[in-house]
Amino acid sequence: MDLQLQREFSEQSEALQSARHSADQSRKAKEDLDRELHSLYQQWDTDIKTQSAHFASLQATMIPARELEVMRVQMAEELEIPHRQRIDQVVEVGSDLPLLLLLRLLLVLVLTELTVMDRYCVCRR
Repeated sequence: MDLQLQREFSEQSEALQSARHSADQSRKAKEDLDRELHSLYQQWDTDIKTQSAHFASLQATMIPARELEVMRVQMAEELEIPHRQRIDQVVEVGSDLPLLLLLRLLLVLVLTELTVMDRYCVCRR
């Protein structure tokens, strides 16, 4: 019986050593993974900070949409005023002109206005 107990003790001791060795390897592997994960977190943090700074600098150079719309309306109004004045002059003077001539003048002014607006729109693109 002592021989059998010694064998069992020996087997259990070997199993314990094997389990300890496996636990040590698992612990070392976990530590390696933790270091790698920490390194990745630091790299991602650096990347995020760099990209955030880049985005902030881009955002600072952009004009807000409201300001762009206000500028567009102001420019359209500025371009429209001289043409409106010309149309009003033609209409005032045109009361003595034949109707066909008056329509031609209005058409020329409208086409001129459209051309100016079209050039303005192309320049904005």
